[in-house]
Amino acid sequence: MLAARQEDPEALRRQYRSVGEIMLSIDGLQPEKGHETLYVVRELTQERIRFAEPLISATADEVRRLIAKAKQWAESLGKPVALWMSDKQDAFVTGIAAEFPDVPHRYGDNHFLRDLAKPVRRNWGARKGGSRKSNSAACPDASPAASTQSRGRRS
Repeated sequence: MLAARQEDPEALRRQYRSVGEIMLSIDGLQPEKGHETLYVVRELTQERIRFAEPLISATADEVRRLIAKAKQWAESLGKPVALWMSDKQDAFVTGIAAEFPDVPHRYGDNHFLRDLAKPVRRNWGARKGGSRKSNSAACPDASPAASTQSRGRRS
């Protein structure tokens, strides 16, 4: 991160000369509840961290300031931003929409898969001690007959 801050702007422009457009991501890393969160903005085509800042509270204004800083960086390179990636944190969604209204915004698979798995883990934990019959009834696609049929054979 220190190298990103101290990098020569002209050297940076040379590095990105062959890149037609850039893709950016933002995410917050919080070591423990109650501690400040480190917000990291990365450029995905060259796989580089552009900057990171610790924030105690992630207000919409503070997050938008970081997104505006990323916009200034992209403009200094003279490169259009083709895509933003983040999780669905409201401050990210609104800040990116405000600063980059015409740029597609995608949400990370990691968060999508984690959120998708929550009810599965919850149901699995509730049924963990139950019989196989009760598990099959709660999740009919998991039955042996269903898996045989899905392979094109009938029992």
